[in-house]
Amino acid sequence: MTQCQTASAAASRAWRRLSLRWRGSPPCALCSAPSRPGERLCAGCHADLPWLDQARCARCGDPAAAAIASKDGTGSCDRCRREPPAFERLVTALGYRFPVDAMIRRLKFDGELWLVPVLAGLLLERCSDVPRPQYLVPVPLSDRRLAARGFNQSAELARVLAAHLGIASRPQLLRRARDTPPQSGLPLSGRVANLRGAFVVDYPVQGLHVALVDDVATTGATGAEAAHALLRQGAARVDLWTVAHTLPGRQG
Repeated sequence: MTQCQTASAAASRAWRRLSLRWRGSPPCALCSAPSRPGERLCAGCHADLPWLDQARCARCGDPAAAAIASKDGTGSCDRCRREPPAFERLVTALGYRFPVDAMIRRLKFDGELWLVPVLAGLLLERCSDVPRPQYLVPVPLSDRRLAARGFNQSAELARVLAAHLGIASRPQLLRRARDTPPQSGLPLSGRVANLRGAFVVDYPVQGLHVALVDDVATTGATGAEAAHALLRQGAARVDLWTVAHTLPGRQG
């Protein structure tokens, strides 16, 4: 059994144990009040999350660009018409602010895998009216980082999303061909250069609609490079699905 499979099995067992322990509504993950049926957040905490409800460019997700959105019926901003991102659409739910940032850090760095269905459920609320891809493909970690962490949070999110939506999750389709230094602290140009050629597609994607799954959209380099790799191998369309979105502007 691989490390990812072991982590997935552990997350499933932990969730089942919690479900059995709390015969009524389990406590809210944020405030310990009774949660909403079938969820781990109470109604108050759910409403107080930093939802991205303002008008945004339909393609890059930039709220500032919505004011100059094109009038061609696509909802894309002028910048996306001039310089379209590699992905067709960014589907995201929340701003990367408290408490969402804390929950994602707890998942990634503290191994609190029980947060996977909580975060995936929040993203699912934004997926009801988006075109369904044929595959969900988690953004892969390098072998070194996967070994250190023990799981890929994006693969765990994709697994839960796939189960709810009836879409195949294909974590083996895309891999990192090389380890790269952390993106944090690098300027945008440095992030792009850091990831150039970092992803390899190992299975046919010709003519397929694929959605990349990641926890957070930041400056755009990781998602853009992964999308380019899929498009170069013949994918018909690549979307980007993330739980949270950090900065305004070109994301991915």
